[in-house]
Amino acid sequence: MADPSAQVAPPLLTHLHCLSKMPYPPVTTLAVEMVGDLLLKAPAAVQQYPLQWTMLDTPADGSLFLVWVPPMLNGGCASDGFVWADADQGYSMELPKGYVSWTFLIYISFSKYDIAEVWVQNSRSRAVDSF
Repeated sequence: MADPSAQVAPPLLTHLHCLSKMPYPPVTTLAVEMVGDLLLKAPAAVQQYPLQWTMLDTPADGSLFLVWVPPMLNGGCASDGFVWADADQGYSMELPKGYVSWTFLIYISFSKYDIAEVWVQNSRSRAVDSF
């Protein structure tokens, strides 16, 4: 697959998401088994719901997206309209028994806010793998 970010001006990469329009339902918790299922289905999802460059502006709690992250971001992610108070904490996780042998990275940021919020009570999780 050709690098989709080659078509985007480098200064914009920190603000744009290469996002699939796959309509995922909102989630309250994201179990590792669900992440594994979603990532295993990602290549088929991208065939049916192609990726396109777009901006995210403070997505609702529980939002779930399939996003391709350009290598130039070095594992980081583009802005999403929130101010994140802490750096992403990364750790690797292996899928449970019954899956192909596969380890992926999970990044979590625990505190974010936007200017309309009074309390900081949210977190962001990202599972990362290439397909």
